[in-house]
Amino acid sequence: MKLHEQIFFEIKNEKLEYKSYGQLFSKLSEKLGEPIENIAKCVNKMILEGELVENHRGKLAVPSSLKLCRGIVCGNPKGFAFISPKRQGHQGFEFKKGQNEDVFVPASMLFGAFDGDEVLFRMEGKDCGSVVKVLKRGNKKVVGKLIRGNNSIFKGNRLDSENFYVIPDNTRFSKPILVPIREIKDAKEGDKVSVELTFQPEGSKCSLPVGKVLEIVKGDDIEKGIKAIMVENQIPEEFPEKVLKEAESFRTDFEKEKTRRVDLTNKLIVTIDGADAKDLDDAISLEKDGEDYVLGIHIADVGNYVKYKSEIDKEAYTRGTSVYFPGRVYPMLPKRLSNDLCSLNPNEEKLALSVVVKLNKFAEIVSYQIFESVIKSSYRLTYAQVQNILGDKLNTEENKVLSPEEMKNFLKNGSLSKPVIDMLIQMNQLSAKLGNKRRSAGALDLELPETYFDMKGNEILDIRRRERNDAYKLIENFMVLANRVVAEAFCKLDVPFVYRIHGEPSKLRVQEVVEVLNGFGIDIKQSKHIDAKYIQYVLEQVKKTDFAEVGSMLVLRALEKAVYAEECLGHFGLALQYYCHFTSPIRRYPDLTIHRIIKKALSVCKSNILTNEQTNISQIKKLFKSDYDLEEFVIDSAFQSSERERKADEAERQADDLFKAKFMEDKIGEIYQGKISGISSFGIFVELENTVEGLIKIETLPPDDYNYDERKFVLKGKKRKFSVGQEIKIKVISANVETRRIDFLLCE
Repeated sequence: MKLHEQIFFEIKNEKLEYKSYGQLFSKLSEKLGEPIENIAKCVNKMILEGELVENHRGKLAVPSSLKLCRGIVCGNPKGFAFISPKRQGHQGFEFKKGQNEDVFVPASMLFGAFDGDEVLFRMEGKDCGSVVKVLKRGNKKVVGKLIRGNNSIFKGNRLDSENFYVIPDNTRFSKPILVPIREIKDAKEGDKVSVELTFQPEGSKCSLPVGKVLEIVKGDDIEKGIKAIMVENQIPEEFPEKVLKEAESFRTDFEKEKTRRVDLTNKLIVTIDGADAKDLDDAISLEKDGEDYVLGIHIADVGNYVKYKSEIDKEAYTRGTSVYFPGRVYPMLPKRLSNDLCSLNPNEEKLALSVVVKLNKFAEIVSYQIFESVIKSSYRLTYAQVQNILGDKLNTEENKVLSPEEMKNFLKNGSLSKPVIDMLIQMNQLSAKLGNKRRSAGALDLELPETYFDMKGNEILDIRRRERNDAYKLIENFMVLANRVVAEAFCKLDVPFVYRIHGEPSKLRVQEVVEVLNGFGIDIKQSKHIDAKYIQYVLEQVKKTDFAEVGSMLVLRALEKAVYAEECLGHFGLALQYYCHFTSPIRRYPDLTIHRIIKKALSVCKSNILTNEQTNISQIKKLFKSDYDLEEFVIDSAFQSSERERKADEAERQADDLFKAKFMEDKIGEIYQGKISGISSFGIFVELENTVEGLIKIETLPPDDYNYDERKFVLKGKKRKFSVGQEIKIKVISANVETRRIDFLLCE
């Protein structure tokens, strides 16, 4: 047990009598057999990080004894915020296991906390909480517009005419930032600037945060917008030099690796990805054994290069995930790894972690093996190519179907042999069986639109819907299977692990959605028992109507958000008891964490292969039993990965909105047919066929006595009625790239 854990438990027991910190340090030193200077250093660090806090008597206590919890603040433009609770390993956590509810905090109880800050908070009754202490600031930089104060009031704060201020682009950062004149450098009023926060106040009556200008954000409106999004969501743009240097140092002796790994370089293995993908982290193979299928899912062995606490690992942990904007990517790992060493490029030997699953003709698992391997992918296929091979002429990811001549050239130039085509056809058959089994178990299939940006450099050529074809579903079904097999294997081993969990939805929220859908005229029966099959039934009823996408979105909002956790609590949406993320270690940190755990377990397995008939379970458990570092890291990694995923999702949504606003800039005055996707008290949201969404402000609607029914998503007047799912004609009247907003006008 580490020193800070020992100190934590000694304080928690509340048996130490002391009158001063010096006396406490002395007693802990004597009891734990550690030098007093080590004790003092450790205690002070624990206080700084919120592991220990002072009670009203001036004595140290653990947070849980004072009913304090740790969490991350998510701000709101109106001043209030929500806190996402964080579970804390040995520190304890009073929220029930699996709880994923955010806590509301009024503006008056934020104690100077801002969006992204890590805080200690206390529940104030059942409905809200209050911040007690800011532990770690989430914003070191902010991007916004520099203005001169004019003795006006902005969001309740007086802007003194003698100073400059930055109004953050991040509307969740609810205070203007004071910038002294000496700190504006060469910036002028109206410039977009990046500001370093030099002071962030705490307390119930806070002054304004203070900052200094780092740089004037230059470039076109797209580049400025991207810069603001990245700063707001703490997405690093460049890798530190020491990380790049470490990445360049890696070398692989494949002949040596083949002596201890399973050599699969002679197997027929392919990758299937989008046409523009560069980081190929999964490959697949399939053979038949009588009527059985032998499916291989081969995942890039990133853990072979990225060692725990190395410079690359620390950077990857901070980033948490790769972030994808239209036409560009900000990777979790340097390109030397993500696009080269680890990427399963065709005709190159690569290190992998393989999961080989034998399934019977009904797609039921017969057996599995997990092992380290060396592979060589034979073909780098795209969804479009595979979809054409499968013979389905539906639109593909690129919305492009190859002509017979193009297909002939592709087969010729790609040297695709009959065994490859036969394998792909068999894969599609197995995929269909796995998909049917998932649906039978209650797995949800939400009809949600995805956007495809057709880019040429920074130019947006077109925006359209991305199609989920059979080739896409094939990869999805195989990856879900691999993730499920790995999660089940390690849950049964009962060792530290990172799972992907998705909790059951609130019964009340589901019933409210069903009431709304019934209001649309969709006949859906209410149920007292809310399980995955019932949600699936609701979605099936919705899909038969014109409200498929809108209805799916309403159902999605009623569901919990999937997160990472150290406990195997099941995945509601996939209707699986066991699930994890194992298949994308190049772009997701939890997958990398799992790979390290798998490799550690394999080190004591017979022939370095983990099977469903494992005989040395006790030896594996013994290997992990006293690894307190790993237990603590798994908890931290799960929370960090969930937070970074949330930030990345938000950044990607904002980037999509930015590019959509840019695309619509030259469409002002044009008329489109759209569908109402949402209704609020201030207007109507309309989505076009290409997924672009805009707002019709309520004041621009034809005069009427409008009433907004928030339960039924209806805006009703005496003459007109607007409801979600209704088709209407609109005119584009504005597209603001800076605010990422598009406004429409109703066409009579």
